[in-house]
Amino acid sequence: MCKRGLAPILREDILPTTLYNSSLLLGDFNTHHPWWDPFRPQSTHAIHLISYIENHSLRLLNKPGEGTFYRSNMSIPSVLDLSFATSGIVTKIKD
Repeated sequence: MCKRGLAPILREDILPTTLYNSSLLLGDFNTHHPWWDPFRPQSTHAIHLISYIENHSLRLLNKPGEGTFYRSNMSIPSVLDLSFATSGIVTKIKD
């Protein structure tokens, strides 16, 4: 994903506008938010993703703070790869 973040993706209609009751949404969102990445400052464009999550009643599957991206020059891993589920399937998912 480009450094411009999620806003361009939303404009390009890459994220589905409709989700089935049993849907998973997975991806490298390249967006920081205390909800899933409490060790980094919030991305300025995170509000777009949060709005999408709320509008679709998605549940975060990631363990908050558990890194998904690491480089040797980083002191702590970053949480960029996110997994979400709709309420119809979230109770059926096992870690």
